Amino acid sequence: VYATDGAVDLECEVFLARLVWVQILTITRRLAVGELHVVRAQAFDDASNVFTSLHGMAFEWKLRGASGENEKVKFAELLAMDDPVAKLSKLSGCSPDTLVSRSTGLNDEAVLVRGLRPGRVFLHLTMVNEGASADAVELLIVDDLRIRPPPTPMAVLWILVNKVTPILFTGLHKRGGVDWVEIRPKSDGFRWSCTATAETGGCAIGALDGAFTCAVPGEIVVALTDAEFAENSARQALHAVIPEEVHVGVRLRRGDTQPPPLHEGCPPSCIPTPEPPSSDDPTKDIPIYLIVGHTYTVELAAVTLERPWPRVYLPQTLPVAFQWSAGLKSGGSGKPLAAVVDRSSIHRFTPADRSILPDLAYTEPPNVLRFRVTENGTFTLTSCLVLKSDPTVMTEGTALPGSCVRTFPQTFVAEHRLRLERGAAEEMNKDSSVYLPLHTTARQRYQLPIVGGSGAYDCCAEPNPYFEVLQGCTLQVGDRAGAAAVLVTDRRNSDNRLLVQVVTEWPGTLELLPAPREVPPEKSLTFEILVRGASRKVFAQADALPLSWTILPAGVFSMEPAPSPKAGRETATTTTTTVTAGGATAHPLAHLTHSA
Repeated sequence: VYATDGAVDLECEVFLARLVWVQILTITRRLAVGELHVVRAQAFDDASNVFTSLHGMAFEWKLRGASGENEKVKFAELLAMDDPVAKLSKLSGCSPDTLVSRSTGLNDEAVLVRGLRPGRVFLHLTMVNEGASADAVELLIVDDLRIRPPPTPMAVLWILVNKVTPILFTGLHKRGGVDWVEIRPKSDGFRWSCTATAETGGCAIGALDGAFTCAVPGEIVVALTDAEFAENSARQALHAVIPEEVHVGVRLRRGDTQPPPLHEGCPPSCIPTPEPPSSDDPTKDIPIYLIVGHTYTVELAAVTLERPWPRVYLPQTLPVAFQWSAGLKSGGSGKPLAAVVDRSSIHRFTPADRSILPDLAYTEPPNVLRFRVTENGTFTLTSCLVLKSDPTVMTEGTALPGSCVRTFPQTFVAEHRLRLERGAAEEMNKDSSVYLPLHTTARQRYQLPIVGGSGAYDCCAEPNPYFEVLQGCTLQVGDRAGAAAVLVTDRRNSDNRLLVQVVTEWPGTLELLPAPREVPPEKSLTFEILVRGASRKVFAQADALPLSWTILPAGVFSMEPAPSPKAGRETATTTTTTVTAGGATAHPLAHLTHSA
């Protein structure tokens, strides 16, 4: 076959051959309920060459159950490639160009198989008017199953067990392609089972309630199986750990308490990134820094006592007691440093990633404590594993003697939120920005008056022509008017941060602050001025501006300068000066000029 496209000549060699045999082409043998999968016919000649296209030839597709064609229960169905359901669903086993508009329905070379309910079916294919048929393909229709815990699929789950409290496992299966529904083993026909090694022979699980008990460490596999269809099952490998083999510490639940909100103008390159987990011994009591006025939720996190310290899952049914310890009351005021927000022993919450388990309560945790920090200071929160059959939470007081298997203290340091210590003059601006003056020859420097936190800060700003951030959170004013943001972060607690808007302007007016107009001879009198910018905002600091103060002897109603040049005197170039009155007949009035 030849074709010409302008100066381009195309040539294609086509072979015609007799169709000898056909097979069903599919990449899977397991299909989830509600899932769509593409199957297609593939034909060969006597030399086993694959035919490029079978379009225009008629095929007959059929699904038969394990016991025959006329089964009452329908496990799967066939759909045409142009079926409206296919356009709204995610297909497996096909490329985007699979859905073609020239489909001939269920007699096409490609069709869709959709799983309806768990079971075993056989797919048959026959070529109409050709007499050729393919070997039947077995398809297993299974549930999309998940075992909880853990909240997300894990290869091996390290889990804490004790000899008193059972751990409740639950199963989920997906329905409607989206929603996860909890399985009720008795009514849904599922059964729980577990297999263990010789070392973990003491482990068992209830067939209907999923209550798992184990008193010894080791490897176990928990399985949830359909009683009528064994291939419809889910398995979770466990590594049981006993309390004597773990270290349990308190950690903040991330996302529960956010840092102070930042404005839209926050420098992108200055936002602190979360620090990677430390490779040091996780059993060390490293202080956790909190911000006064914030509410926090703490939960327990466990690791094994051997490197590399794999994370151990703490079942929410295991009883844990929290108790306040040393330093809860501040030394000065005697007020409590923290107060419990919710004293109920049962909480329910939905995981942050709702695509994993949407709208399902993952825990009823007695090992979660929610409190609000009220004062700055240091206190200790102690958690202990309790060997009791009834889960109890103690938010205050002391655990019963002998009830704690192991105790784990955690030190918290509460600090005030970062803020700027502003002067009385700056309060006249009625906003939180910092205004600094520009000058043609002088360059103003300004130390940000930060208070709160640990006292050690890092300041950062995007490069700009308005100012430069020097060491120690000092700002060096540039030569252009404008505004930019400075991000201040506490070195010990990156969640404690402050965004400061800094504005540089040209000076506009000078104002003499109210002061006494009379002074006895030989006494001192202090004058101070305000320097305002072009926007009438008061500058936070203007001591670098070259200001001159002049004392002019004059009459009561006149401003004539004195005849003697010795009567005039210039002081240092600051915004504040002290003048001593010379005689009772002189009236010291201030006259100031701006050298710019």
